[in-house]
Amino acid sequence: MDQQQIKLLRFADLKAAGAVKHWAQVRRMVDNYGFPPGFMLSPGIRVWDAHEVDAWLEKRRSAARDALRRLTPEAAERRLDVEAA
Repeated sequence: MDQQQIKLLRFADLKAAGAVKHWAQVRRMVDNYGFPPGFMLSPGIRVWDAHEVDAWLEKRRSAARDALRRLTPEAAERRLDVEAA
């Protein structure tokens, strides 16, 4: 039987990757933006499944791309210039 390896992320991993800056942000992302809530591995230790976090990030990327496509060509170009800077 082929088992998929589970990679768990801690808050420090999310912070090091630039996904979050503080715990309050994580709570807001869970409550308002569908970020995976993770689970308690033991008392005081919350972890996230890396595959769930990656899927959430890809969903956000896709939504941003779709929103960009709906902009006028001039607005889209300005937006891309700002993101590249």
